[in-house]
Amino acid sequence: VLSLAACPELTELALSGRTITNATVTALAKAFSKLRSLDLAKCTNISAIPASLASDCPDLRIVNLDRCTKLTDQSVLSLAACPELTELRIPGTGITYSTVRALAKCPQMKYIDLSETNISSVADLGSC
Repeated sequence: VLSLAACPELTELALSGRTITNATVTALAKAFSKLRSLDLAKCTNISAIPASLASDCPDLRIVNLDRCTKLTDQSVLSLAACPELTELRIPGTGITYSTVRALAKCPQMKYIDLSETNISSVADLGSC
């Protein structure tokens, strides 16, 4: 995957279902600072999103973490620091109400996919 480093202008990266690690995600963020879309759906070895993602990829707008089953609330809170984040997909994760509330406060957030999560009611989210 990192052999793509010769593509510094890369803005979209889809790695759905690939066997990658937390260290790989960190290296990808550093290598592709112009990323706007990052698809890590079904990358089941990922257990954390690097805290540096927001500063390494300041234009990041779309993140897909669908079925990244090892993710926890604490491991995705770093996304709240992404100033341009507009869309987040977290179906099939263990993310809870408090984290979704924090992520919903991203200034540009427009869409969060909560399907197949433990969040049973939009009313439970309270005021975002």
